[in-house]
Formats: sequence, structure tokens, C-alpha cells
Amino acid sequence: PNAPSEHFITPKQAAEFLTIAVSTLRDYSQRGIIPSHRLCKHRRYKMSELEAVMERNRIETFDNQASALKDLLR
Repeated sequence: PNAPSEHFITPKQAAEFLTIAVSTLRDYSQRGIIPSHRLCKHRRYKMSELEAVMERNRIETFDNQASALKDLLR
């Protein structure tokens, strides 16, 4: 049957999801860091693409960071 349609959200919603300012989101979109789509004259964001950005830029767990820091300090 039909695949579910992709969920688009507004810049404000996208910024809240990413916990960044709307101005930062706009800058990242213009620089190609965060994908965006033009729907008529409005810019929208796909949730699946925002989730992928979050996953790509995910910070490792605290334990992994602490271990890496200890290695650097040796």
C-alpha cells in the first residue's frame, strides 16, 4: 500500500527540536549543514532529515568522552 507521507515542520519547530536558535538554523540551512525544502515561498524541514543530522552529530556518551580524555592526558 501507500508509504506514509514525510512530515514537514516549520523553522521554529525545527529549531526547537534541534535546540538551536532559528537564526542558527537559517544559517546552517544556507550553508548546507542542515537540509531544508522550499514549499512555495516557505522553508520547511523534514523530521527524518533532522533526526539524521542529530544522529550524525551525536556526542558520544559521557563514559566514552571521559575515557578518551584520560587517554589524551596520559
